[in-house]
Amino acid sequence: MKAKTATESRAEIRGMVAKLDEICKADVRKHAAKRKPSRGARLRQAEASVKDAKPRDRRLVFKEMDQ
Repeated sequence: MKAKTATESRAEIRGMVAKLDEICKADVRKHAAKRKPSRGARLRQAEASVKDAKPRDRRLVFKEMDQ
């Protein structure tokens, strides 16, 4: 069996570290998905939904109240 050179060993270690890094990132994404969003994130989401909402016609509001 031939001994590995330093370059081959480093390349193998780099490959292992890259695999481990990807596994860790996937694990972080999985746990982040379970967590409820932070207060700031919820506020940003609410602001975005308010901006996207169409303003209601005042006449329609009074019509709905009369029914």
